[in-house]
Amino acid sequence: MRRPGGAVDSSLKVPEADAELNACGIKCPEPLMLIRRELRKLPDGAKLKVTGDDPSVTWDVPALCRNMGHQLVYKDTSKAPYTFIIEKHRPDRGPQAGDQPQTN
Repeated sequence: MRRPGGAVDSSLKVPEADAELNACGIKCPEPLMLIRRELRKLPDGAKLKVTGDDPSVTWDVPALCRNMGHQLVYKDTSKAPYTFIIEKHRPDRGPQAGDQPQTN
């Protein structure tokens, strides 16, 4: 959430994650391949924290979640490094109605 003047509201906490992936310094499309590989290792319902500094992740990560049925539960794209929390879902489950990320 942004405050007037564009400052990020630091009172919002980053949700806990079960695993982390640091994709800083890696250019598209490799962050997406790494995210997919890490998500395959996790059980359904686990959360993966992803950080990356390539501007393409700001639109690629949400698109990956939509296309693969995972839930983007948190994103902070106000400045690099960008942070995302992805909750893994089974391919047959997909996102549920009302699934929206908490945004910084």
